[in-house]
Amino acid sequence: MLTEAQLSPGWVALAVAAFLALFFVVAYLAQRFPNWSERPGIYSLCLAVCCTSWAFYGIVGQASQTGWPIAPLYWGTMLMMVLGYPVLVKMARISRQQNVTSVADFLAGRYGRSAPLAGVVTGVCLLGGIPYMALQLRSVGHTFDVLTGSSGAWDTVLGVALLMGGFAVLVGTRKLSATEHNPALLLAVAFSSGFKLLAMLVLGVGLTLMLKQPVGWEALQQQWQQTQPVPMAVVFSQILIGALTLFCLPRQFHVLAVGPQPANGLCSARWQLPLYLILINLFVLPIALWGQTLFAQGSVNADLYALALPLALDAPGLALLAFLGGLAAAAGMLILGSIVLSTMFTNEWVVPWLFRRVGLEDGRFRSLLQRWRQGGIVLLLLLAYLFHRGIGEQETLGGLGMLAFVLLAQLGPLVLLGLYWRGGSAVAAITALICGCLTALLLMPALTPWSVWPWGWGQDWDPVSRAIVLSLSANLVGFWLASWLSPPSPAQSQQAQRFVGNRPEGAGGERRFSVGQLRALVARFVGDASAEALFALPQYAGLKAEQTAPEALVQASVHRLSGVLGAASTRMVMEAARQQESVLASVVDLVDEAQQMLSFNRELLHGAVDTIDQGLAVVNAELELVCWNRQYLKLLDYPEGLIRAGLPVESLLRFNVARGVLTGADPEGLIRRRMAKMRQGHPYQHRHHTRSGRVLQLSGNPMPGGGYVTTYTDVTHAVQQQEELEQRVAARTRELELARHEAELANRSKTRFLAAASHDLMQPFSALTLLTSLMRQQAKGTELAKMADQMSRSLEAVESLLADLVAISRLDARKEAIQPKAFSLDSMLSPLVEEFRLQGQARQVQIHYVPTQAWTYSDAAMLRRAVQNLLANAVRYTPAGGKVLLGVRRRGERLGIQIWDNGPGIPKDKQELVFEEFEQLGQGGEGLGLGLAIVQRISALIACPLQLWSEPGRGTLFELSVPKQQSQHSPEPSRAPRSEEPVTRRLVVVDNDPLVLSALQALLSSWGCDLMLASDGDSLFEQLAAQPHWCPDLLVVDYHLDQGTGTDLIAQLRQAFGQPVPAIVLSADPSESVRQATSELDGVFMRKPVKAPALKRQIRRLSEQPQPVG
Repeated sequence: MLTEAQLSPGWVALAVAAFLALFFVVAYLAQRFPNWSERPGIYSLCLAVCCTSWAFYGIVGQASQTGWPIAPLYWGTMLMMVLGYPVLVKMARISRQQNVTSVADFLAGRYGRSAPLAGVVTGVCLLGGIPYMALQLRSVGHTFDVLTGSSGAWDTVLGVALLMGGFAVLVGTRKLSATEHNPALLLAVAFSSGFKLLAMLVLGVGLTLMLKQPVGWEALQQQWQQTQPVPMAVVFSQILIGALTLFCLPRQFHVLAVGPQPANGLCSARWQLPLYLILINLFVLPIALWGQTLFAQGSVNADLYALALPLALDAPGLALLAFLGGLAAAAGMLILGSIVLSTMFTNEWVVPWLFRRVGLEDGRFRSLLQRWRQGGIVLLLLLAYLFHRGIGEQETLGGLGMLAFVLLAQLGPLVLLGLYWRGGSAVAAITALICGCLTALLLMPALTPWSVWPWGWGQDWDPVSRAIVLSLSANLVGFWLASWLSPPSPAQSQQAQRFVGNRPEGAGGERRFSVGQLRALVARFVGDASAEALFALPQYAGLKAEQTAPEALVQASVHRLSGVLGAASTRMVMEAARQQESVLASVVDLVDEAQQMLSFNRELLHGAVDTIDQGLAVVNAELELVCWNRQYLKLLDYPEGLIRAGLPVESLLRFNVARGVLTGADPEGLIRRRMAKMRQGHPYQHRHHTRSGRVLQLSGNPMPGGGYVTTYTDVTHAVQQQEELEQRVAARTRELELARHEAELANRSKTRFLAAASHDLMQPFSALTLLTSLMRQQAKGTELAKMADQMSRSLEAVESLLADLVAISRLDARKEAIQPKAFSLDSMLSPLVEEFRLQGQARQVQIHYVPTQAWTYSDAAMLRRAVQNLLANAVRYTPAGGKVLLGVRRRGERLGIQIWDNGPGIPKDKQELVFEEFEQLGQGGEGLGLGLAIVQRISALIACPLQLWSEPGRGTLFELSVPKQQSQHSPEPSRAPRSEEPVTRRLVVVDNDPLVLSALQALLSSWGCDLMLASDGDSLFEQLAAQPHWCPDLLVVDYHLDQGTGTDLIAQLRQAFGQPVPAIVLSADPSESVRQATSELDGVFMRKPVKAPALKRQIRRLSEQPQPVG
């Protein structure tokens, strides 16, 4: 008859996912049809969340041992629902009147709004709630393994926890208020309760039909007779736990007292919930007995009979339904329990911390609280999952459930005593919880399994029952002792009255005052004389002390008390007096203490205000002066007797207008505007000048209830200092501006001087350079050759110095124009290396170059000048035997042109100095020390950053960062070999400097050129007129002539000859304007001093061009 019909893990997991998805569908329908959740039947099904997975599994295991058709735990719940109905009604009514959000909030509100008590209650609920949530997860995991025959291969537990956590976050945290109607949550919990009841009934009917013939009722009766009798003390303890947990479990308290309750919802639940419990327990005992009959003793865990029987009977569908029923029971508890515990956790633990961190006024508070609620739900479920993984396998489901129940039942005495006894205090409540929970944890077999009970009493009890009775006894004893040692304060007694003496609205019987009682009450606060004057009035004089005080006398007494106590305190005293005289005495003491404290605070405030250096004045909502200090009178120089309490501010303003402090064309309009601004309640600040010459800073700030607090600060000295400081700053600014202007003039003068001086010096050097070249040419092979070479090198050094001066002056004057273009770096670097290689050999310095194929986009001429200066510096300062390395390194989208040397290096503290003009760091180098200054200016001008790394004794590295350009390969044009000798041509040479003109004549004549020389245009045209058939092949003209410019002369000559004769323009001025003018004529610009080889190359190049006809 018995078989093994286990299901596929995949199909079961799919069924789990589909079933849990139904919760989301129910939540969606609840949002569409919110009225469904307001029916009394839905409310009763929500209360049935007390039936968790223990109703499917643990209770069956308990019935197999005890033979109980209905567990005593549920008997306690039903008895509390029926017989304790008035208690539940009162608890629900008070909770809604006090806007309670949880059982922790209820107890904290009852015992003097104690925040520590709320925190302790929350801790107890977490201590009991997390293991019980772990119990639900464990039941899902175990039953999944039984149903599928697996052994933890499918971690469905974690998936269920995450899905339920997601649903709880989605549904339970949309609204922060715990008391607000949440139809999605209510219908989801009701759906889980309805489904688990349906599953249990179908399971019972199905097993009955399948086992009616094979087993029979006689066999069940015999099996039931073999169950062990249970002591009545054990039954009583479990009934007690069932009654207490109906309203102590956080989720049950939430449904009963916090969440919205439909009309007559609790009244209907009074019979509907017991009926539900009877129905869900209807087949518990038969299932337990069938399991005991069919399975060998101990072969199957009795907790799992509800699954094992349908599997053994080859009814997998029925087994799957039973599994889903248990899953529904666990899911309902997990959803509601995690939401309620998260609300308690955030309200009692997180919210006080958030108040201290961000403050209530912070706009982020609501969003932060919502995120904490959501995170709390997920955290609780993850902790429950970890607890499930860590608990021992030997514990039964019923044992773990009872552990949580006993811990949470410790709240029961505090709730019941708080509803019917005024004597408890917050200290007593905390003491009771600590005593009860410690006793339960020490005695519960799940934590400390005592096998031997050392005392005779309770020997026939099970350990759980002993733990229940003893822990609750310790709870009550601790509460009574702590209440005796630490009685409630008057404030706690007043708060207790709202819970203990609370009656439904409309309940009659308010206690009336006698005349004697009312007189004593008034005399206590206003004094005997004032009370006697009130009660001696003609309308009250004939009243006797024992008579009931008329309502008019009561109202007159209230009016007299309000003048002393204030309206709020008077109302509290009158309510307490109406309710109970003992409470009145406490309230009177409380008010006396408050009055004494108020008087002390008033004197302390006046003393503190008078010691303030600032003047202070307080104006009430009617704009009347109510408070001031001595400094206020002193600063504003008011006459004695003018300032008094209740003086209108308008009167003060008129007084100030009359004595000339406030002036204006329209005094009345000024007063009206001032009063209007104050009535609008805006903060204000302005300065006021007194008749004595003082300057006062007025700062007015509105008060919450109306009126202003104004401070008066004497800022006369500060204003004087500020004015003096402003004058000094203005004078210093003028001095600095003048100095800056003078510096700019001096710098421009220096630049102009250097430019002019270098231009004038270049003229004789140009002639000297040409003559030296001619001398070297003619001295070859003679004794003068060596001297000519030395003269040439000296001239080159002087020329370099002059070039540096010209360059630095042009860069400072910002006269250099940028002409960027794409070019190959190798085309620039290779010639430079060859140019410096001979110089390096002369100094015994090796120059190494790593060829590159990289291209860049920059000003080629300026970049070449910068690299040239860096190479010259490296060769100059590297000692004999040293090395210089030139190469290019790729740096992402840029290139680094690097010049390395192993010279002496530069100390770190002097690396900034090397870029200053005329700075050589005392190393005895050649030149003026302008090379690096020029490099730095060029790098800034062409946007090529310059970097320096150096270490003394190891060498120096300079790097110029240039942009990277895509290579543009183009074939080099083939060039025919040139003759070293120039082609004999006819040349026109014009220069206004006789020395240069003479030098050019000598040099060009030595090359075989036919020359026509002139110092200006007029003399040239005279010579051409004398030789009308003479036509030049080339024009060599100086730019700066005495009459006009060289480019103008070239244009005139070309017009005279009728053809574009090639031209070379010579000038010591390398400015862009000169180069541009030359370029517009398609001429060739050559900078003075002109090198003979360079001039020779240009003449040869221009000679190879097609000759003009003529």
